[in-house]
Amino acid sequence: MSEKRQPEPEHLEVGSYLKPITEDFFIDVDAHIRLMKEKLSFYKDHNGYKKFQWACIYKVPEKLRKVNEDAYTPRVVSLGPYHRGRPHLEAMEPYKWRCLDRYLTRSSVNLDMVAELAILKYQRKARRNYQDSFDNISVQDFSQTIMLDCIFIIELFLENVLEVSPEGGQPNAKIFDDPWIRHDILHDMILLQNQVPFEILADLFSKCFEANTSADVVYGLLGTSFRNVGKVSSPKGRLELTRSASELHDAGLKVNKETETLFRNLIAFEQCRRDEIQYITSYIILMDSLINTPKDVKLLVSCGVIESLLEDNELVLNLFNNLPKETVIDNKDFHFANVCKDLNKYCKDYQHQWKAAWLKLKQILRFYNLRCDNLRNMWTTISVVAASILLVLTVIQSVCSVLQLWIQFFFVNELTTRIPR
Repeated sequence: MSEKRQPEPEHLEVGSYLKPITEDFFIDVDAHIRLMKEKLSFYKDHNGYKKFQWACIYKVPEKLRKVNEDAYTPRVVSLGPYHRGRPHLEAMEPYKWRCLDRYLTRSSVNLDMVAELAILKYQRKARRNYQDSFDNISVQDFSQTIMLDCIFIIELFLENVLEVSPEGGQPNAKIFDDPWIRHDILHDMILLQNQVPFEILADLFSKCFEANTSADVVYGLLGTSFRNVGKVSSPKGRLELTRSASELHDAGLKVNKETETLFRNLIAFEQCRRDEIQYITSYIILMDSLINTPKDVKLLVSCGVIESLLEDNELVLNLFNNLPKETVIDNKDFHFANVCKDLNKYCKDYQHQWKAAWLKLKQILRFYNLRCDNLRNMWTTISVVAASILLVLTVIQSVCSVLQLWIQFFFVNELTTRIPR
């Protein structure tokens, strides 16, 4: 028995209402086209080309996140919508509401005005700044998140950095008094996905003062706060400096335990914003090419290029060798392309190759002479010790000889006096 052959799909014509696709299946072509047009318009205007043009707070690419998840994850506080609702960050939420109360006490606006600004003005601007659209978050929740997080940052710096308390109010708990909390909060505030729009932050900050406060004031405040990120002394004992004053003077790149987090987030930012020269990524790639052994790290530290606060040079080596993983950069975006080109040209020059060979030979000879000097010094020491021992023995022999002569003379003289004449 032959199988029943299915009819071929008919040609679809735009403008028809219902079109048969098979014997028992029909499609509303007009409705489908309208839906596609609506989606195209939505993603073009809301989450497509125009949005990406305005976006400045990006989501970390998955390939970078997999290299080191902790470098992009906040420890104590969520800022912005990306990490909103994470269980381990909920402990800081009550403090944000206390900061809102303090902010309303010191500012020229009330809660109604701030809430209205957040819903009608701030949330629309904020959505434009984030790479993701966050359609799953309602207008009310999104605006509240942005408002609370911005005011949290403002109050954090006003009370803990500038030490400015509202008139007639009791001082709030200074969470920066705890060095570990301060360290973790500043760590969380440098993460790429843990940001709030600066324009909204500056606008809310200006409402704390009668005169309009310029954005430069906020920039300066943030710069002062982040200057010593990662420099937290251990409470287990006194702080000990592991470098001399000359080594710390005019040092270049400072390397500590937070350096990896800072650079990874800066690299992720540049990897997302591909229309500009990638200065940080270029610098890390250059350092990675210069550092291949702990000896290279030691040389850069001695020259003042790196100030290392880590335990040993091996950690610095691993840091710079791992930072460029999964990063992509074009030659036109590599800031030090000409420097590397000139350096390779310099090294390929025969005159400089002979100089390098001669310097290497001198190092070998110096090492050989040092070993010879050490060997000569060893034999000299042995000779001195042997001569000293011989001198002591000679002195002992001389003393014994003198004593022997004296005894002989004494007995001879005594015998002479006793013999009768």
